[in-house]
Amino acid sequence: MTLVGAKTLIVKNKNMNHITEAEKKEYCDGTVKIEEGARLLFLMMGERLHKIKNEKLYEPYWDSWATFTMEFKELSGPSISKLIKVYEKFVLEYGFENDRLQKIGWTKLYQITRHVESKEDAEKWLDLGEAQSRQDLNKTLIEAETGTEMTECGHKNTYVIRVCEDCGDKERVYDDEESTKKEDESYPF
Repeated sequence: MTLVGAKTLIVKNKNMNHITEAEKKEYCDGTVKIEEGARLLFLMMGERLHKIKNEKLYEPYWDSWATFTMEFKELSGPSISKLIKVYEKFVLEYGFENDRLQKIGWTKLYQITRHVESKEDAEKWLDLGEAQSRQDLNKTLIEAETGTEMTECGHKNTYVIRVCEDCGDKERVYDDEESTKKEDESYPF
């Protein structure tokens, strides 16, 4: 896979209102190629990180795995762990080909990992991962965990989170307005 045209279009990023139809098409095609490349790179990163961690290839240049991972400017520790988990689960454990996995993307693959206990499970969830958007897949995964279909739930057992747009403080709003409980900043929405 090559990223033909992508580099030149980044360099000559001129006013997009004054480009030709051919340049528009080239720019759009280049963007698709970049996305395809990014989908391939996550598997390569997972493989490399797995090898570096398990074979301690970072020694003696870094004191520890944690020290080595601090070299990454935009990749957090949790993201590194997720990339490794996806590689280990789908490539090493079940032997899936890169072509199939890169179509799904690493964020959906990571979501799926907690539901996979066999190759048959993996096949089922990979099919859903290919067919569904990330949001729809997340709903399907939650339904599998809870045993309740969201369309039939009725949503009687709910609560509201109030977020201050100025400071980002979060509060859980109870039925009686006087009683509120602060929620953790990292509350997963």
